Amino acid sequence: MGTCKYNENLFPMMECLIDLYSGMGRPVGFTAIQKCMGERYGRRHPEQVRRGLNSAHCLGYLRVVVGKYGNKYVPTLKGAVDTGIYWSLKAAFRESIDELPQSMLSCLILLARHFALMSRLWLSVITQYLLKGSEIEELSLITLKALLGEEVEDLEPRHYREVMLNVELDLANIRSHSTQLGVSPPTRFPSPLESILTKACSKVSRCSA
Repeated sequence: MGTCKYNENLFPMMECLIDLYSGMGRPVGFTAIQKCMGERYGRRHPEQVRRGLNSAHCLGYLRVVVGKYGNKYVPTLKGAVDTGIYWSLKAAFRESIDELPQSMLSCLILLARHFALMSRLWLSVITQYLLKGSEIEELSLITLKALLGEEVEDLEPRHYREVMLNVELDLANIRSHSTQLGVSPPTRFPSPLESILTKACSKVSRCSA
């Protein structure tokens, strides 16, 4: 990941960008993102928005569209996937997710992507069998390709929000399956999934230190 870093404004900004882009159907300007972050998260200061945008651009989570009246922004599939992963992890780890070291958060997102990929793979098999040719099957395959790191051409703006929500759902489904085995509620830390992720990424963090 080089010098690119996560910060507390990154994923709130990305959620706003994805939702706005999906709703507006066109690249999103700074002012619209600032308004959204202020209303949802109380982060109205321009510097908070800039930090989120700069981090997202460095990580490949968005594209900058240079226009006559200034820059506008479009999310990438990578950004939609990792934003969905982050909010699912946030539901599990709660506020402690934002206190993790950079290397551990990066590891958690990477490992969670693999969990989501396996969940989505099986779901895609089911939807192809039961709902072949439907929009649900199409969105499932788009999400699967996004989790594999492939870009998909000719996507509609609304698809980015669908991918983000599908990834959140994939990880939520895994956590909910653990509750059926009689373990802790899915959003309480630690559950089996969160415990495994924490142990694995703690070792990675120590080795990379």
